[in-house]
Amino acid sequence: MKFTRFVPLIALLTLAACERVDQTEYCVKTQYGNVTDKGLEPGLTNTASPGVSLTCFSLTDQNFPEKTSDEDPGTLTLEVQTGGGEQPLTIAVEVSAVYAFDRASVYDVFVAKRTEDAAEVEVFNSIQEGTRAAFGSWTVTEIFSDQRATLSDSLRAHIQRKLGNRAIMKNVFVKRISLPKAIEDARIASAQQAQILAKAQQQFVIDSQNARGVLMKAEADAKANELRGQSYQSNPKLLDLEIAKAWSDGLKGACNGASTCIIGGQALDLLPLRNRQ
Repeated sequence: MKFTRFVPLIALLTLAACERVDQTEYCVKTQYGNVTDKGLEPGLTNTASPGVSLTCFSLTDQNFPEKTSDEDPGTLTLEVQTGGGEQPLTIAVEVSAVYAFDRASVYDVFVAKRTEDAAEVEVFNSIQEGTRAAFGSWTVTEIFSDQRATLSDSLRAHIQRKLGNRAIMKNVFVKRISLPKAIEDARIASAQQAQILAKAQQQFVIDSQNARGVLMKAEADAKANELRGQSYQSNPKLLDLEIAKAWSDGLKGACNGASTCIIGGQALDLLPLRNRQ
């Protein structure tokens, strides 16, 4: 009975001498700095022996830099120089990245860096160097052109080359690019001027179409008058008919509503005219 009282205590001491390995981690056990076991299976592993320690690397996606609060945007701000054959220009860029250690190569990372924190320093350095190398191959014109959509892919490729197989760079996000104020003001003014020019060109097309419409109508009216004149010349009776119609329309306007109208001392009976209409 006395022995059974010690069973829970022994169990607690056993657990205290163990560390848990999660399935999302890659862990290496060492004793006095020498590797005794690597790639440990998930579960508890005994670390009670003298000089034994467990070093683990997370295999899940990790954000860099890590967002520590709502006020912290989780971005890295770097000053880089553009290039691509143009005059170099220093700009400020805000980037963030998503990376992960690869189970196939993480042991080599452990051998080289020994801790995950030291490995993260290597990731940080690769992001800095890769970002500077990427922007060094782009001109300011290209950065603010339609090619901007491919900038993140170019950045990720440059960082991955710097990083090698130490980790996998999943995504890189360019969150902001800030030009020197004078350059930014000039770029904005240029964009505004381009909009004004485009609007003026559109208005010119509209005005040209309207002017062409007026010209075409004038040409059509002139042609109609020419044809009408030719018709009158070939058939004078048409002209007499037009004169009579115009006289009739004018008379009806002058004597509107009356059956007999006195014009110039003459009494005109309008009923026959109305009946003919």
